[in-house]
Amino acid sequence: MSIDYWPIVGFGVEVTEDIIDKAKLKDKNLEDILEEIATGDIYWAPLGEMSDEYSCFLYIPAALPWENRHKNLTEDKVKKMILDALRPYLRPGVEKDLLESIGYISEVGCG
Repeated sequence: MSIDYWPIVGFGVEVTEDIIDKAKLKDKNLEDILEEIATGDIYWAPLGEMSDEYSCFLYIPAALPWENRHKNLTEDKVKKMILDALRPYLRPGVEKDLLESIGYISEVGCG
């Protein structure tokens, strides 16, 4: 048996099912919407067996600013990108706390 580990390093937020309004998901699950949201500069990664509940990160990976698109990313722009991507699925009243929890992350996933 082998175990895989993956790094989750960048600027983003942990996403758990308790911030999502399940009625807004319709016939999708959290993983489905994260796959739709994670396009362009935004990535998502599950914690896998490193967490008791289903949880993952929506984030911009750490990158050296060699490309113009990376040079123009600021913390505020990334916060807005993540919040705008999640907003259609959020439970009422969680937006402010979510915005405050977006920051630097350094975690590991395992499966």
